[in-house]
Amino acid sequence: MDNNYSAQKIIDLINSAKNGDQTAFTEIYQSFYAPLYRYIYSKTRDSGNTEDILQEVFLKIYKSIMAGSLHNGHVSPLAYFYTVARNLIIDESRKKRTLFFKDCHQIENIKDNNLGINEALAQKQDSELVLAVINKLEEGQQEVIQLRYSSEMSYREISQIIGKSEEAVRQINVRAINNLRNIMIK
Repeated sequence: MDNNYSAQKIIDLINSAKNGDQTAFTEIYQSFYAPLYRYIYSKTRDSGNTEDILQEVFLKIYKSIMAGSLHNGHVSPLAYFYTVARNLIIDESRKKRTLFFKDCHQIENIKDNNLGINEALAQKQDSELVLAVINKLEEGQQEVIQLRYSSEMSYREISQIIGKSEEAVRQINVRAINNLRNIMIK
């Protein structure tokens, strides 16, 4: 996601898309494809499944925009996007009952910028190490860490996504960081 997208800019794009501006929805799609892909892939570890879920996410977003139900003032659009993704991931995992974890290198296939081969390799190795350590956390802590640091969300946005208070999200984050420190020291 381009960090230049304020909540108001997203709302403006949603309103433009609702009024029939196809380029507005295209901009939403292009801006949120990579971060939503990474978020979904971090949960499924399956690129095919990630693509399927991502397609459903954007279809639901599009339908919500056209129905005028997306922005109700209580939930930020960004939180809504991630909540839709999270709910579809949960639905998919319930269907399968087991998630299959594959090599985490595929998460690096989606880039927000162009890196040289050496930088990309170093970033891939760092990402694999970080993912391995994060995967040792309990699921709730993993999710908060991924939303907070990979998706650069505020505590408020995360609280809207996972259905817990901002204070609870802060506490989960602190516990997760302490657990990560303990894991790294061992």
